[in-house]
Amino acid sequence: MSADGKLFPAGKPCEDCDCRKPGWWGTISDSACPICSGTWDGSAPCVGVQGAFPKPVVNAGGLNSLINHLRTSDQYRCHGDGTLGLYDGSGYCIPDSENDPDHYLATEPLVVNESTINNYSPSRSSSFPIQAIHKVWGSGGAKKYNRGVHSKNSYVSDAMENVVYTLAGSKISQSQRVLVSEAHGDLYKGTVPGLRRDGKSDLKCYSDGSVTKSTDPKKCPANTYKMGRCPIWKDISSDNDPDWNKRVGGCFATRKQYGPGVYNVLAYIPKTEDRQNNGRGYVWAMWPFSYAELYEGSQHKNSEGVMPTTSQYAIRKNVPCYNNCDGTSKHNPKKKGDVVDSWTCPNPCLFKGDEAWKCCPADFFSAVNHEIDIEIPSNSPQFSWEQMQWDTMNCNTWINDINNYDADTGAYYTQVAVQQRDPNKRTFISDEPETSRKKDYHWYTIEWVVDNDDHTNDYVAFYFDDPFDPSGTATIGGRKLPAAPTGEPLHKTTRFIPTRAGRLNWGPWMGWWGYGGKWFPDPANPTKYTPQFDKAKCRTAFVSITFRDNKATGFAFPQNYDQKFVVCDFKDINYFGGGTGPSSPSGGGSDPPKPSHSAGGGASDPAKPSHSAGGGASDPAKPSHSAGGGGGSAPSSGGSGVVSGDNEKKKWPLWLIITLASLAGLIIFGGVGAILWAMLRK
Repeated sequence: MSADGKLFPAGKPCEDCDCRKPGWWGTISDSACPICSGTWDGSAPCVGVQGAFPKPVVNAGGLNSLINHLRTSDQYRCHGDGTLGLYDGSGYCIPDSENDPDHYLATEPLVVNESTINNYSPSRSSSFPIQAIHKVWGSGGAKKYNRGVHSKNSYVSDAMENVVYTLAGSKISQSQRVLVSEAHGDLYKGTVPGLRRDGKSDLKCYSDGSVTKSTDPKKCPANTYKMGRCPIWKDISSDNDPDWNKRVGGCFATRKQYGPGVYNVLAYIPKTEDRQNNGRGYVWAMWPFSYAELYEGSQHKNSEGVMPTTSQYAIRKNVPCYNNCDGTSKHNPKKKGDVVDSWTCPNPCLFKGDEAWKCCPADFFSAVNHEIDIEIPSNSPQFSWEQMQWDTMNCNTWINDINNYDADTGAYYTQVAVQQRDPNKRTFISDEPETSRKKDYHWYTIEWVVDNDDHTNDYVAFYFDDPFDPSGTATIGGRKLPAAPTGEPLHKTTRFIPTRAGRLNWGPWMGWWGYGGKWFPDPANPTKYTPQFDKAKCRTAFVSITFRDNKATGFAFPQNYDQKFVVCDFKDINYFGGGTGPSSPSGGGSDPPKPSHSAGGGASDPAKPSHSAGGGASDPAKPSHSAGGGGGSAPSSGGSGVVSGDNEKKKWPLWLIITLASLAGLIIFGGVGAILWAMLRK
């Protein structure tokens, strides 16, 4: 810890470092690490997981043979004549298949501003550019870290709210509707339930441009393709679980798939009422995400009887590791202490006592997981619970997930923790409480750059309260965002830069490090590692995804669980919340009465690494996402009333209005009486 009490010293932004501390696969000769560190001693501005080391194997996250293989195969991405195909359940490209328009790489920018949100109507919910997520990830098994993100926790506010933010050095206040996403703690007593997995959807078989339900629940007929099966999420019943409505979050996702660009989110992220834990209790995240499972071999054989494997599949037994586990089941240890063949990747077996009970099957898969994370607070493995505060942030990049997140993992991802160093700001979240009419919104920005022809130019940079739009298309309150950032990024990296298009997801979820759930309760303080709060209502006032030179780069790939015919975890947003509005609004007509903001909406989200990957989502083709001025159009009036500075529209209290009206009545009555009296005297 530095002299000023911060965990990091002041200095230059956190950038890539060229070394790591000695890992379990051996020592690293280059021990100089001037910027990042494998320890948490205050001598560097960031720590985290650098991934896939040692240095001679990976340089800048892009020069080893495996990453070159993946980048080369970017050019052969299951398509023909410019079309985007489909993956079967094993990640095999289905010949002559074509995806729906929403799963192609979006080439038009996305701008969701006050005009878009103000003009939303349930009758147009299926064309609104934002959806809600409805699924579970990172549940922690029997420890029940969380019970998912429920669509009823993601909705649009039914009334105008005051949004206070800073843009280009000016403090601005404007009235608008906002996107609301709730997180519920252990003190929540409402009716929005958690989710549980209840099997998988019916098996569907693809043939000649359509799918049919299989009569056999395990296989498809000859000459058809077995599609991925979605997990079924059911509401937890109060009859089966006394904590049925605890630890439930709410997140949003874009309807279309976006690639490299500049991503801006303007959000209000409040502390909880849990003073014992310094207002912590949940994790707020923002993550572009693409996910596919690619299995060794497929269900189909060619003319020689050989089972083909997609060109994207990769296998490694030694660090750096690419699959969840590599090797064959006959080499798995039967008990602790047995030698595990010759691989150095993480042990592929789980044990009950001294006996192995679950080992890797012989059919392994690559989880090709292209993701970028902002996560607040950070959960860097060097941290103690006391250090996972609101002034820390994860800045992560991924190109695969092996379900191992240790500091010494050999996986192809990097996690870097940064701390708020601005002397004028205490955290990376909002200061004003839920009761305030001047809620302070903040900007969260990811700059994602991919050169399709030269991956050495690729990078990702992370910014806080420094939004920008190089295309000049994004406007808020009638103002354009700056064309470039005004300051240095919190972190910039060239390691493991994703190249694939996916959905942008964001919102609060009940990650274990939000409240210390990884640790068992302290007998002397049983509420210490539990989320002791009712609800936290995060809000979003603006979202934009724009491109440099107005040109979309990157690549579109099929995703087993997020493609045409495979609809898993997304739902249209319910305008109101609390279940009083239609759960799946459709058709024309006027909007129903507008209830309170207790919850609502639907949705889904791809599996989130760091919180477990696997089994993602999908959504039917839903074109026409203009929805009331989105997609970069100029904002309409829509009742948005923009005001500069600290001034707000004042609402006079009812007692004052009645008093003034009474006085006005007396004055008028007195004046009329005086005139009549004068006339009578004449």
